[in-house]
Amino acid sequence: MGPSILGLLGRSSFLVFYFGAAMTGAAAHLSEQLWGYAKYGPRYRETRALGGSGAGMGLVTLYACMAPQSTFYMYFIPVPAWLCAGGLVAYDLYGAMRGNDGVAHTGHLGGAAFGAAYYLLRLRRGRF
Repeated sequence: MGPSILGLLGRSSFLVFYFGAAMTGAAAHLSEQLWGYAKYGPRYRETRALGGSGAGMGLVTLYACMAPQSTFYMYFIPVPAWLCAGGLVAYDLYGAMRGNDGVAHTGHLGGAAFGAAYYLLRLRRGRF
């Protein structure tokens, strides 16, 4: 997945994409943390995040948009990329709605949103 995206974007655009997805994921997580603290006060359980998993979700989402029929192997079961990315997003949506469980679900969703937006706004229009 990484070499395909790197080959398409080039080094500098890949770094911009990666750090953009990381920062978007971190911003989404921070907004969720601020909302939780505003709603529950000091009782709210804080979760730390740096954005690496948001960047990873951005890469998975971008790859699934670029090559939706490619195959990921999950526990030795072949799964189309679109289904894998959709399942990960659905899992994180469920986790975000369920409440704070120590996983930065909103950070993952922020990275996925960045990957989808990057594909729709930049790659699909043919601009690199």
